Amino acid sequence: MIWIMKRRILISMMTMVALFLSMSARASGLVPENCTIGEYPVYYPIEYIGFSFDGAISVAEGTLASIYCDEEVMATAPLTVNNEVGSKRTQGKAEISFETPLILPKGKTYKLVIPANTIYKTDAPTISNDQLTVEFSVPATLGDADPSIEDDTTLEKEQFIGFYFKTETAATDGSEAILLREGVPVRTYPLTVSWDWNLGYAGVDFGKDISFEDGVGYTLRLPQGAVCALRRPDITNNEEEVSFVGSSKGAVKTLDYVWCSLYDHHPTDVIDSVLFYYDQPVILSGNPAIQLIMDDSVVVKEVVPILNAQDGMWILTADFESTPLTPARSYSVVIREGTIVTPDGDVVVNSTNTTKVDTITGLQRTDTTPIHMTTRGRNIELSGISLGTTVGLFKADGSIVASRKAIAGSLIFHAPAPGVYILKVGSAAQKILAR
Repeated sequence: MIWIMKRRILISMMTMVALFLSMSARASGLVPENCTIGEYPVYYPIEYIGFSFDGAISVAEGTLASIYCDEEVMATAPLTVNNEVGSKRTQGKAEISFETPLILPKGKTYKLVIPANTIYKTDAPTISNDQLTVEFSVPATLGDADPSIEDDTTLEKEQFIGFYFKTETAATDGSEAILLREGVPVRTYPLTVSWDWNLGYAGVDFGKDISFEDGVGYTLRLPQGAVCALRRPDITNNEEEVSFVGSSKGAVKTLDYVWCSLYDHHPTDVIDSVLFYYDQPVILSGNPAIQLIMDDSVVVKEVVPILNAQDGMWILTADFESTPLTPARSYSVVIREGTIVTPDGDVVVNSTNTTKVDTITGLQRTDTTPIHMTTRGRNIELSGISLGTTVGLFKADGSIVASRKAIAGSLIFHAPAPGVYILKVGSAAQKILAR
């Protein structure tokens, strides 16, 4: 990242511009070659200001330099001399040092003033300076940042995305960047912040190249106040964003649950908590929502789910808090698209998932009498089975775990490990979750 920063610096700082064009146009005497302040905004406590001259200089005793803001004196300090003698020439330096670093209020413009006829050439005392006035600013913010990728570009994959600032930067406490997918916040990332020679950087390291879904719009957002000036923590960034469109041609993936509590719990009068089980790590997005829908169109209730990990499963819970169910109406529970997302790697979210709220179990005897099923940990207990009925327990991939014929009205199966299984009773089948 540093070599990119240096390349940008070399482009932007190929030459040093003299500060005193207007002054030199009217001065008849001693004119400085440059000054250490004024060319760039001041993002740091001021400890030292220097003027350089061609040749040795002297300073009148007791000379003070003053800093003004709207005609109010903000600080004064003595002017001293430091002549540097080289092999080819002597460079005179008029220097101002502040015993306590000067932290000027941000968001204002200031003037540094050195009185006329206080600096003169050592070997020609009649040649002296006109009043030296240099304006400089202490910005309120870090200013506009340049993104590391072009805005609205197409991006198949990337490992680093960030923003460059025109001064050294540091991270503020808990600073994070936000990745949005189609305008919905899906992930947050800790910021990688660095600096090098008047340039700062704040961005995200995804850890490896990650792919972005073809045709899907993404935005990386740097929140306001996530980054500050290296030596002025009170000067922070404005909100920054860069948007791009994914162009990965890989197959579109979504996150789908493997089990829902509605499969074996069928509410009648009210609906309470509904649980969805995932067999891979997931996290909540920045805008998660699960809805209870009536008659496929009316939103009865929308809740923010919670997510917990337990026994190798990730459980998404929506608590509808005993919402009444009206008889003769149809209901479904909808997980809104982008409610959950993979925690790292490629950005994979759930599509809109809809689960009907049924009121009867799927397992029935041939006479339509329901078969009673209970899961206790990894034990699956069945009752109400007709004698001679073949009952099988299968893994989710279809491989058989056990198969038996009922010689009594009940059976017990033991699942070898927690997870999702398929129970077949005669020709009927139903998913079950062993914990």
